[in-house]
Amino acid sequence: NDFSRTYNAAYDTSVKGAFAYSHTWASLLPSLDAHYYVTDNWSAYGQAAAGMQAPMLFGSFYNPNQNQALSQAAQASYLAPEKTMNYQLGTVFKSSKLTASADVYYITNNNLVGYSV
Repeated sequence: NDFSRTYNAAYDTSVKGAFAYSHTWASLLPSLDAHYYVTDNWSAYGQAAAGMQAPMLFGSFYNPNQNQALSQAAQASYLAPEKTMNYQLGTVFKSSKLTASADVYYITNNNLVGYSV
């Protein structure tokens, strides 16, 4: 069997031997939570939190399961981490026979590389 692999990378892959690459991203991710007991059985809460997702390493290479045109258009070799701000409001009601809860979320994205549903 003949196996071949092609890397479309921003760094030199012509060097013989095992291919290895790593990168570290770091970010301060603060969050704030508040909880209020309306009654003994009913509470409300809210949260605001920052989030981060490091870029997928394979975004720098050809991958048949990925949209390479999107990666190249976004200059995938130089991607910054995706960052979010996440907001949540919710309420919980508990009784001896019933527990019910509801949540609402709002999320903003920065440096979004791709989106699919």
